[in-house]
Amino acid sequence: MREGDLSLYTSSLQHALKTLRIRWEQTQETWQDHVARKFGDEYIEPIPPQVDSALKAINRLTTVFAHAREECS
Repeated sequence: MREGDLSLYTSSLQHALKTLRIRWEQTQETWQDHVARKFGDEYIEPIPPQVDSALKAINRLTTVFAHAREECS
């Protein structure tokens, strides 16, 4: 992995979110009470927007690192 290359982290984060969504759907097949809904609302639902924000920040950092590498070459 090239120094400043954050693509591995981006991929890992996207994969983790996909896994979370799949596992949460599986969990909801058997856990369907008000506690499950509250848990989903409070803990699961906020995650995708947070991941999107993190991915955007990582992409910006990748650009900054590429520019810095170019300037230092």
